[in-house]
Amino acid sequence: MKTALLLVDHGSARAKANELLAEVALLVRALSGLEVVECAHMELAEPTIAQAFEACARAGADLVIVHPYF
Repeated sequence: MKTALLLVDHGSARAKANELLAEVALLVRALSGLEVVECAHMELAEPTIAQAFEACARAGADLVIVHPYF
């Protein structure tokens, strides 16, 4: 079974704030050993939750764990 982790934050109108979550996802991927770690924003920015969930599925995830990052 391939597990994916999806980190979700509120989303911001400020691009720099949204970039931080992408950086955290890269760090979590490197430290956790999980092959699939994606991030999403609830509003105001992409990727949306639906887009990130689709990316997890395309990567072959059988299980997606959604974790809030606030």
